[in-house]
Amino acid sequence: PPWWQTPWARAAFFLAALLAVAWLAHGYRQRLRQRHAWQLVEHKRELAEQASEAKSRFLATLGHEVRTPMTGVLGMSELLQASDLSPRQRDHVDAIHRAGEHLKQLVNTALDLARIEAGKLELDAADFDVRQLVREIAALNAPMAERKGLRFVGQVADDVPATLHGDCTRVRQIL
Repeated sequence: PPWWQTPWARAAFFLAALLAVAWLAHGYRQRLRQRHAWQLVEHKRELAEQASEAKSRFLATLGHEVRTPMTGVLGMSELLQASDLSPRQRDHVDAIHRAGEHLKQLVNTALDLARIEAGKLELDAADFDVRQLVREIAALNAPMAERKGLRFVGQVADDVPATLHGDCTRVRQIL
């Protein structure tokens, strides 16, 4: 018989066919694994997006809920500042007003984080007095430090210009 009809050739053909089927099965299983891994990654991405969106909604709601009463507190403190007060009372009202402004800025900072993640944060660059800013921050934090038996001092190096150009609100948040 011709060589391709010999028992050895038939065994080789059968073995080659078996190897081809095994190779195809391996490729099919590999493709299934890749598809499953891709679906898993896609599912995790969707979950992360949903969590981020939920966090953004929470921050927006919290910001609104805190800002509304804070506006009332700040308005009342401004009315008190305009009235006749003793120096001690004026210091207390000024401290309330500064703390309210600080709390409002903290809420705005939380909202800014959501804006940063969304790529929508815009900076307001303008000139500002850095020494005045440091004095305000020190005046706001000094009473809390004193209650703990500490002293809070804000210092600006002499070689820092009196006026800087940047986003004063963001610098205040950092400080």
